[in-house]
Amino acid sequence: MKMFKSKLIISVLVVLFTISITSCDKDDDATPPVVNEVSIKLDKSSVDFEKVKQGDSKEVILKLTNSSKATINSLSSKVTISGGAIGVSFKFSPLAPGKSINIPVKFTSAKTTKLGIYQGKLILTPSNGKPVEVSLSVNVVKADDKPVEGKVVVDKNAINFGSLPKGTGTESMKEVIVKLTNNTNKTLEGLTQKLSTSGVGSVKATLVNFSSLAPGKSINIPVKFTSGDTDPGSFKGTLTLTPSIGEPIIVNLSAMVIAANVTGSIVVDKNSIDFGSLPKGTGTASMKEVIVKLTNNTNKTLEGLTHKLSTSPGVVGSVEATLVNFSSLAPGKSINIPVKFTSGNTDPGSFKGTLTLTPSIGNPIEIKLSATVTDSGTVTGPTTGKVVVDKQSVNFGSFSKPGLAKKVTIKLTNNTNKTINSIKLDFFTSSTNGSSSSSITLSGNSSTSRTHLTNNGSIKLGSKFSPLAPGKDVFITLDFTSGNSGNFNGKLTITPSIGAPIDVLLSSSVK
Repeated sequence: MKMFKSKLIISVLVVLFTISITSCDKDDDATPPVVNEVSIKLDKSSVDFEKVKQGDSKEVILKLTNSSKATINSLSSKVTISGGAIGVSFKFSPLAPGKSINIPVKFTSAKTTKLGIYQGKLILTPSNGKPVEVSLSVNVVKADDKPVEGKVVVDKNAINFGSLPKGTGTESMKEVIVKLTNNTNKTLEGLTQKLSTSGVGSVKATLVNFSSLAPGKSINIPVKFTSGDTDPGSFKGTLTLTPSIGEPIIVNLSAMVIAANVTGSIVVDKNSIDFGSLPKGTGTASMKEVIVKLTNNTNKTLEGLTHKLSTSPGVVGSVEATLVNFSSLAPGKSINIPVKFTSGNTDPGSFKGTLTLTPSIGNPIEIKLSATVTDSGTVTGPTTGKVVVDKQSVNFGSFSKPGLAKKVTIKLTNNTNKTINSIKLDFFTSSTNGSSSSSITLSGNSSTSRTHLTNNGSIKLGSKFSPLAPGKDVFITLDFTSGNSGNFNGKLTITPSIGAPIDVLLSSSVK
């Protein structure tokens, strides 16, 4: 509710009338006063004067009834309010049990009273019994001779949120926008809201950054229902919007909370992983990662997911799984779960294990894991993948005179599942098959730097080699220096210990 703070001094007029009548005759049979119980009853627990223009007043009648068994001999009143003046004036005589009187309560607004909504309270205290409090509220509006034309309207007078499953996830929430438009000829200076509900669930309405609303303008009011963790049932309520112009607007609300029946299941794209044969060690050749794709094929948001890894006794190697930044998973969505095996510096042997994924919906999911650890550098089974180079041919270009140089690097990559223990380099002065002019084999940790003559210059071949694990590279450098005029067409044949030989054609021209 929007409140207006007054910077003016507001007088509070409280008119108290207390009449006390006491009988002088002794009556031994009279019912003694009850001081700790409520002895008076009012027909209203609150008084809303609604809109009162500056300089005007408004009166509301309260009906007071003696609900006790004893006569009330006196009644006092006390009023507090944040602006304007409240007058309470009544004539009182002893009030017998069951009898009633009317009490006028009048609010008076001065012409200088600050515009806005004010609240207060009226306390009525009988001679016997507890005091009774009445809440007071009033909306002081501008005294304007120009009549209001048009209305403040909403685009919907009822909202049915439909059936939502119990819970606190996104599928158990629904938001509807109410559009409020000022179709009057005056600026809307104030707007308050009140929600009254019954049944299950909860609702919230938000007046987003409201200050004022010019004629013809609109604002959106989000109204959100949440089922919550309650038993299934129905929801009824009203949203009352009270503008400073015109009459209050009531929007009826309804919803149904149903049981959170889950349909579908949480699934993975693989129920077993065989990491294959990996050499013992801690390098990249001794590691392998496999991605498990988990998908929420249910009608409910997955709010939780845990994992557990278990291995058989006496196994070698180790495995880890990572739930990367998991928070929740909406229906139809998927996440990738990396599962990584490392051989480690253990004796060769087999690995067996289980990865158990436990979602907050449905049953746990088991994924069987297996691997074989071999001696370092030895991988059993068939070779998969290829050994490749980044260049199938090298043209050093055309040179205008002797003594000019150009360097080219060839990258060889092991894209197989096994380690390359050696490579053989054969240099041919002709691109056609024939005897090589030079041949060298590199193995272990070795290197070469050898110069080969061509018919128009020379090529220096260089490389540093060590056993090449899967996914690793080795570089071979070719330094050409121009000599006599002529054309050269040769080749370099690279023969790895795994796979087929690879030919790289070489050419140059010296004018």
